[in-house]
Amino acid sequence: MPTIVITDTAQTTWTVPSDWPTVNGTATIECIGGGGSGGWSGGAILRGGQGGGGGGFAALDPAQSYFSPGDVVSIQVGAGGAAATRLSPNGHGGGGTFVKDVGGTIRVEAAGGGGGQSGATIEAPGVGGAGLVGTTKFTGGTGGFVQFTAQQPGGGGAAAGPLGNGFNGGAGAVTSSPSYSYGAGGGGGTGGAAGAATSTAGGAGGIGSGGMAGGAGGTSGGPNGGSGSDGSGGGGAWASAAGIGTGGAGGAGTDLTGGVGAGGGAGGAGYGNVTSALPGKYGGASGGRSWYVSGTDTGAAAPGAQGIIVIIYTADTISDEASSADLFFSPTSGFVDLTQAGNRRKFISATGGAMFLGGDGSAALGVQPSVFLTVTGGGLSSTADTFANNNGGGGSFSITAAPIALSLSAPPGVTFQPAPGGSNIVGDYRNGNIYIFDLDNPYDNGTNRRWLRTWRALQQPVRQPTRFDQLRVAMQTGAQPGKGVQ
Repeated sequence: MPTIVITDTAQTTWTVPSDWPTVNGTATIECIGGGGSGGWSGGAILRGGQGGGGGGFAALDPAQSYFSPGDVVSIQVGAGGAAATRLSPNGHGGGGTFVKDVGGTIRVEAAGGGGGQSGATIEAPGVGGAGLVGTTKFTGGTGGFVQFTAQQPGGGGAAAGPLGNGFNGGAGAVTSSPSYSYGAGGGGGTGGAAGAATSTAGGAGGIGSGGMAGGAGGTSGGPNGGSGSDGSGGGGAWASAAGIGTGGAGGAGTDLTGGVGAGGGAGGAGYGNVTSALPGKYGGASGGRSWYVSGTDTGAAAPGAQGIIVIIYTADTISDEASSADLFFSPTSGFVDLTQAGNRRKFISATGGAMFLGGDGSAALGVQPSVFLTVTGGGLSSTADTFANNNGGGGSFSITAAPIALSLSAPPGVTFQPAPGGSNIVGDYRNGNIYIFDLDNPYDNGTNRRWLRTWRALQQPVRQPTRFDQLRVAMQTGAQPGKGVQ
């Protein structure tokens, strides 16, 4: 099962592979939007930034009918939201991820998560991105909320994945001057929300979609939050005058094919010379960050995690040989000489049988013929009744004659292979009529069948004419076609 993973945020097109299914294979396209970044508290105060929102998830299943081999389609992998700074303290939203068809219509799309506000004046965490277009759609987790008076940063929300919505980041604990001891919110997980922070410990990260526990929250004995794994959230930091911690990193997801998936949110960070932890790939959001009253912070906030596109498909499982003959009529731009072995091989399989010409008959000459009627066991779900359906580009046909009784017997030396459903079907190119072929029926669409046999004239006699009262002609009226003959 081929799997295509696209993570390059600069890539703008994707070429549909040559073995993309068109008959009976399957395909799924999954998207995760970029995660938002957490805010950095604004102003010369110890106040927490809001957590960013996780990226949304969307899947298109089945996807095979919207694309054709060789199509060059537009795509976008959402970038993670840019990190906040002291001078630009609001977080930034992540970019959306989408795949369009060759006509420009978006077929699957997931929005990026929103950026968390600085927390100085606005109590607004980043909202989780939504699944916008697709057959399955889930929403990323919202960032950890910070009250204006709480002063503690919130954790980042988790990305949504194929198993459901991402979970929210945790809020920071309420504290007050002069101690400013606090625990920051933990990052949300893909399988559970972050734990609550207190004034003595950071919040634990939420569990991952596979049940993996999130990172532990920091404490006075170890102020750094623990890292998440397998989509779980990072633990929130603990900070006081005695020690300043950083939030735990969000865990990278593994719930998509190819060992990738929806990422957990990062835990909220402390202040001072602390660099915020990164959220989990893909689509996890970063937590908020505080700024100490002295205004001497030299640390850095973290961006959101980028999005991803995962394409899974199975190629058509079809026989290369048709189980019954096809009616194939294709005007060509130039003469196709069937006395040339190379041209004949376009209609003959490697084993000498009749080649399966594809769902629309284009496998032989590379173009769709005007008329292509088929009843084949080569993977197409067709019966004798559907033989009149023209799979070529010249319009449809209809059966105008009444069905004729079927005979499975054949003259000596002649072999016919009945089509599925027990019928041999023939067509008249002159009028478009389709008939059921019965060797025991002496009529052709209600009229007597006629045969014409000719031979060379006898040579003129040189002397005495020779007369015959009888003439016996031995003829073979039918023969089994050789292998490869359609």
